[in-house]
Amino acid sequence: MNKETIVIFEDSGNLDELLQLQKTQNVRIISMNYSSHKLLEDHGIEHTLSDIFLTDSERTNLQNQVFKISDWYENSQISSNLMYEDVNVGSLIKPECINIFVNFLKKFFEFYKISQKYTNNFFYCSKESKDILKNFSNNVSAFESNNNNTSFSPLDTLKVGHTVGIKNYNFEIKLSKNIFSTLKSLSESTTSLLVNSKSLKPGSKCMLFLEFNTINLKNFLIENNKPFVIYNRRQPSVWNKETLSLIKNSQAIIENETTISSKTLKQHSVNIFEYFEKQLDELFKKDSIFAEIFKFEEMSFWHLIRTNFIKLLKTRTKENIFEIELAKKLLEKYNFSGIIINNDVGPQERILAQLAKKENIPIFLNQHGLIFDTSDALNHNLHCGVISPSSDYTLVWGKIDQKYRVSCGIPENKIINIGCSTFDNLETVEPNFKKNDYIVLATQSPTDENIFDLTSDVRQKNIDAIKHVCKLTTKLNLDLVIKTHPDPNEFNPSKLAKEINPKIQVLQNGNFASIIKNAKFVIVIDYSTVILDCHILKKPVISITVKNKLGLPTALTNGSCIRVDIDDLEQVICKLHKKNFYEKKIQDGLDSASEYLSFKNSGSKQLSLLLEKYT
Repeated sequence: MNKETIVIFEDSGNLDELLQLQKTQNVRIISMNYSSHKLLEDHGIEHTLSDIFLTDSERTNLQNQVFKISDWYENSQISSNLMYEDVNVGSLIKPECINIFVNFLKKFFEFYKISQKYTNNFFYCSKESKDILKNFSNNVSAFESNNNNTSFSPLDTLKVGHTVGIKNYNFEIKLSKNIFSTLKSLSESTTSLLVNSKSLKPGSKCMLFLEFNTINLKNFLIENNKPFVIYNRRQPSVWNKETLSLIKNSQAIIENETTISSKTLKQHSVNIFEYFEKQLDELFKKDSIFAEIFKFEEMSFWHLIRTNFIKLLKTRTKENIFEIELAKKLLEKYNFSGIIINNDVGPQERILAQLAKKENIPIFLNQHGLIFDTSDALNHNLHCGVISPSSDYTLVWGKIDQKYRVSCGIPENKIINIGCSTFDNLETVEPNFKKNDYIVLATQSPTDENIFDLTSDVRQKNIDAIKHVCKLTTKLNLDLVIKTHPDPNEFNPSKLAKEINPKIQVLQNGNFASIIKNAKFVIVIDYSTVILDCHILKKPVISITVKNKLGLPTALTNGSCIRVDIDDLEQVICKLHKKNFYEKKIQDGLDSASEYLSFKNSGSKQLSLLLEKYT
C-alpha cells in the first residue's frame, strides 16, 4: 500500500477537494479545530484530532509562553521606539496578542509535533497554513480553495450583540465592530444634549469611571450625591429609557468623543500617526531582534507573522493615537482625584493608567466579577488584567478576594474592601417569570484565549453538558430556562434545545437575578459570577464540571455549590427534592456569600464614601 498522505483539515471550504483526494490516495486526516472535527464527523469521515499531539504539560507551557510573548513591547531594545506621550503603544494590543498567539502557536506547535511523527510523509493543508507547515516539511501542497473568513485579529471580525424589542418579545442582531461604533457615536451625540446639564465648580476634584455599566451600577447612581465623570469608549452609557433616566437624575457627567473631540484633534491625530508610522517602519527593520522575541521552543515564528503583525500594530496605533489625544483632553478638562478601571489590560485602561502616572493620579482597579482565587490561576489573573500590582489601589467585594490578593503580593494597605453595589437589595428585584419551580441553566462557553479551551474535547464536553441538562429536565418534567453568557462568542444553544424540547426557553440577554428570582435551583457550567446572585437569592447551585485547568476556586471547595460530573446530575437533582438537603444548600450559599460580599445592601454607600474620601 502507498505511504499515507497526511491531510491537515481545518476549513470547510476544502471539503470537496478532500473527498476527491480520498478517491485517489491513501490519506490520514487530522482535524485542527472543533468546527472541522464536527464537519468530518457529520460526514462520517474517519479522522484524528490534532489535540492528541500535545500533552497537558505542553499545553500549560504553551499558555505561559504566550503570556510572556504578549509582553513583547517591554523588550529594552525596542520599548523606547514604541512610546508616544508616555504611552507604550505596543502595550495597548496585549489582550489581542494573547488571543492571536495562543491560536497561532497551538497550530504551529501541533504542526511541528505532527511532522515529527510523520517525517517522510506528504502533506496537504489549507493555503493559509502552507507557510507554517513548510517550516517542518518540504513535502507540502495546499488545497486550491481559499478561506475568505480568515483574519489575523479576531477583533476585526467580532460581531457585537444587541437586543431589539421589549421585555420577552425581542431578538438579537449581530453588528460589526465598525457599525456598532458608528451607531454608538450617533447615540452619544444625541444623549449628550439630554444629560450633560451638570458641571463642576472650578478647581474641584472628582473621580473618573472608565467603562461604567449604567444598569449594574444603578443603585450607586440613585444613592450617590458626589459628582463624578463617566468615560465609556467600548460601551454606551445610555441605550434605552431606563439608562437615560438613571444618568439624567444622577450626579454623573458624561464625557465621550462628542464632548471632547473636534475636527482639529482628529486631523492632528492623523498627522501624528503619519510621522509615527515612519518611526515604526524603522523599528521593524530590526528583524533579528523580533526574531528573538517571537520564538517558541527555540523556533522563531517572526517570519510567519511579520507582515500581519506590523499591519495590526499600525492599524491599532492609528486608532490609539486618537484615543491618547482624547484622553489627554479629558485629563486637561478635569482635576481628577482618581480613576476607577475594571481591568488593567484594555487599551483605554492602559492609556489612562500610563497618562495618569505622569500626573500622579491614582488608579483604582475595581473587582468586576468572581475570580479563580487559586495559585494555578495566578499567571492568568496577572496577564488578563484581573490582578494588577501596578495599580495604586485594588477595590474588592469581600474577604475571600481580599485574602487572595494579599497572597498574590499586593500590599494590604493598597486593598480596599467596599462590597459591590450591583448586589444591593437584590432580594427586591422583580422576577422575569411569574411561574415558579422552573430550573435555570447558566452557560459559559470555552474561550478563545485559553489553550485548553481550544481543544475539541472541551468544546464537545460543553455542548454535551447543555444537551444532557435539556434531556434530563425534559425527562423529569422540569421547566428549563437557559441563560447564556453575554460574550459575543458564546455558543448559542437555541437550536439544540428546541430540538430536544420546544418548551425550553433560551435567553441571551436580561438581568440574571430577575431570571432566577422564582427558580427552584440553578445549574452552572464550571464557575461564574452568577453563583453569587444565586446564593443571595437563596437558590441552590449545581456546578457541572466541564474544564478545570485553573484549579478550584473557593466557591467550589467550601461546600456552597454542589460539584458534579454530568453522569451524577440526576442523582443530585433528586436529592434537592429533600427539604433538609435543599435548605442546607441554601444556608451554605448564604454563608459563602457573606465571605465573598462585604457590606451587604450598602455597596453603593461604600462606593460613595470612597468618592467622598478621595475628592
